[in-house]
Amino acid sequence: MGFEALNVWLDAYGRAWENQDPEAAAALFTEDGTYVWGPFAEPITGQPAIRRAWETATQGNQAGITFGYEPLARTEDGRYLARWWASMASVQTGQSVKMEGIFLITLTESGQCRVFREWWNEYPPATGASEFE
Repeated sequence: MGFEALNVWLDAYGRAWENQDPEAAAALFTEDGTYVWGPFAEPITGQPAIRRAWETATQGNQAGITFGYEPLARTEDGRYLARWWASMASVQTGQSVKMEGIFLITLTESGQCRVFREWWNEYPPATGASEFE
């Protein structure tokens, strides 16, 4: 599989996020797919768990989401690397939030994701820290 499959998957991922559609997001994964948010998070395993995680993360918390990406590489064992970015407004604060990060994606021959890992930074930081001083 080339980058075409990755582009199709990332376009669908972006639509699911922009539309805050947890059903569409979960459908991007295999029945036993895993989704890992950040280096320290436990894997979210299976479509029902991924759907619930997306509901919690997006619905009622984010507004006006825009998403973009850039494919970076395909490894010898078939994993893809992509840079991504998003912007949105926090529903709680009304503040604009920008995010950027890296995805590591393993797709099946049918185009579903079997293993998904992401790392990101956001501005302003959720911790309230402003800049390194």
